[in-house]
Amino acid sequence: MRVKVQQGTAPAELMVLGWRVFLVKVENDSGTTARLAVQSPNFRRLHGSPAADVANRWIDGEMYDRQPLRETLSEAEGQYRPISLYSRDVGQREAKLTFNVGQGTQDLGYRSEVGVLFRCKPARAIVFRVKDENCNEPPCSSRSSITFWRKGCILS
Repeated sequence: MRVKVQQGTAPAELMVLGWRVFLVKVENDSGTTARLAVQSPNFRRLHGSPAADVANRWIDGEMYDRQPLRETLSEAEGQYRPISLYSRDVGQREAKLTFNVGQGTQDLGYRSEVGVLFRCKPARAIVFRVKDENCNEPPCSSRSSITFWRKGCILS
């Protein structure tokens, strides 16, 4: 079994401070039923990282393999698996994504790795002002924090 990856035709756009879901097309010619995993040096945790590595750890991601999906691939030749990606930074950033289906599938020719240049759009903030109909004079005080997720952008 070998894993070969290439970038598809979907626009490589992320929304800063939000998760975006992409579909990974799997052409499973070998019929493997292993788990498809994604790794990246850009996914690594910031806590305890050397200061020089922090700038390159701007993205996070994971394959979605929970219910209603199976954790592993099916034997079908053609299938799709969702991947969720999260961006910390604005602007154009490149991430290296490596896919595998277990030990021994890492390819020496690096065909299992793809560099994707993402365009990371800034999130838009929307301010809500809440007014109590019984509290006109003197002004009442309140504190609320509301976060909505819609179409890849954060509204808070």
